[in-house]
Amino acid sequence: MIEPYTLTSENLSITQKAAMLLIAMGVDNAAQVMKNMTDAEVEKISFEIAKLRDIPPEVLSEVIQEFYEVMIANETLVQGGFDYAKDLLEHAWGDKKSDDVIKRLEIATGISAFSLLGSVDNKRLLDFLKKEHPQTAALILSNLGVGQASNLLAELPEENRIEIAYRLATLEDITPELIEDIEAVLRDQIGAEITEGDAKKG
Repeated sequence: MIEPYTLTSENLSITQKAAMLLIAMGVDNAAQVMKNMTDAEVEKISFEIAKLRDIPPEVLSEVIQEFYEVMIANETLVQGGFDYAKDLLEHAWGDKKSDDVIKRLEIATGISAFSLLGSVDNKRLLDFLKKEHPQTAALILSNLGVGQASNLLAELPEENRIEIAYRLATLEDITPELIEDIEAVLRDQIGAEITEGDAKKG
């Protein structure tokens, strides 16, 4: 048996670390985990559990931290995410056929259409803002970074700038219905702008 004072996270085997985690979980939780193991794994880990005595708190803490980091890494590795799903649909079906499905995905997954703004350069965004209602323009600017929003506001015609600045100051009156309407406009028009811009680059 490894003496308590010699225990460090560096000299522990994977099986010993797993045994420590099961001990830390408590009997009931550990039993649930072991139900998913093979007989050989249960026997191997049970053997290590039986040998472990007086685990130093700092060693257990290091083992738990290592386990957490591995879990986070694995979660990141297997995540697809919205961007992956979007790319997959576009590659499989092409832009036009996948467009409706992507829009439904945005709604279903809670992806805000305002996130599209990060893919639009300032010149195209400025042209878009000039054509929109001041309330719409104000809400869009409020979803940009302070620096970018300030630059765009400064470049707008004076009459637009004054009205939009006023709307920005009273955004607390925005209704959820209006936000949904503006997001629909962004998906249709800004989304089309992005697609057109990408096509020109290609």
